[in-house]
Amino acid sequence: MATERGSSHRSCKSWLKGFFSIFLLLLLLTALFNFHADSAGVFRPNKGLKGVAMNLIKGNMVAGYLGRDDERELERLIVENYPGQRDIIAVGSSRTMLLRKRFIRGGKVDFFNHSIAGATIQDYIGIVGLYKRKGMLPKTVIIGVDPWIFNKNARLGREFWRILESYYREVVAEFPKGARGKTLVTSTTEQGSDVVSRYEQLINLEYTMQNWQYLQKGKKVYVTDTIDVDDIVREPDGSDHFPYNQRFATMKEIGSRGLPPIIYRNFDTLSDTDLFEGLLGFLKSHGVAVVLLLPPLHPDVYRTCLQDPRYSITIKVEEYLRQLARDNGFAVVGSYDPGKYGFGAEDFIDEIHGHESVMKKLFETYK
Repeated sequence: MATERGSSHRSCKSWLKGFFSIFLLLLLLTALFNFHADSAGVFRPNKGLKGVAMNLIKGNMVAGYLGRDDERELERLIVENYPGQRDIIAVGSSRTMLLRKRFIRGGKVDFFNHSIAGATIQDYIGIVGLYKRKGMLPKTVIIGVDPWIFNKNARLGREFWRILESYYREVVAEFPKGARGKTLVTSTTEQGSDVVSRYEQLINLEYTMQNWQYLQKGKKVYVTDTIDVDDIVREPDGSDHFPYNQRFATMKEIGSRGLPPIIYRNFDTLSDTDLFEGLLGFLKSHGVAVVLLLPPLHPDVYRTCLQDPRYSITIKVEEYLRQLARDNGFAVVGSYDPGKYGFGAEDFIDEIHGHESVMKKLFETYK
């Protein structure tokens, strides 16, 4: 009996050892796969991005998906390799990506759209820093302002902006002492957790599936002479065309759903206003005109913001921005309220993104 029990114990121990060996091997293979595929550019920027930048500067359209690190690296290459001074640039998130040169003053301006998916205030500062280091600040900066950039609890992938951190720091160095000190301390203390968050993607099942689909499609960044491709297409002015499933979507009815928890999580006070105002003050002190762009929300979502205390801070953000503009002589284009421009549900892709016709209408009277 003792022999049988000893044999059973050894068998169980051997099985567990084999199980954990296989489990660890699968984790390692998953990590290697995610690091190699890296469809979102989490671990390394695309080394072929200079070719993309030069094609855009030469007036060619480029199609294909860029990861978040790649997006920021591309903005750097475009600024550094462009030969002249820009009249107008735009910074913002995906909600500002559809602002095109031809919508502004009939296209008779030197304009570039530097909007980045999931952008934060730090991204805005970093992009302005690219122009500062070059010694050619643009004449006007259009800032697409999403309410949730003032939410310290929003999960926007805040580590990605660090690709532009050295440029960010050059601008922040000119901010008032209080805001400058607070910002630089925050930058240092958050970095460790950002690194952990990044490397969690190595074994993230959702990221594994995304990478698998990315490799199956086999899509690369490529030059195109037409926007009629089912892909992200970037125009020479930096503005984007979304893939077909977004480009032609119409969010006619979404009921009373609110805004995504990822951006409105515990959003009851405005944070980072000193950082935002520091950027505006920097631009003003250098003679750069500022335009605050408030892209509207879907009508049902805006109605929810009026009725639901969880989202009512949206209204406070717009009030804050308009007061800031009045106090400093900044222009304001747009409103989170779609009714002010007569936009209906058919004008929206989803809860927060309008079609390009929305941007076109917002800038019809801009001078």
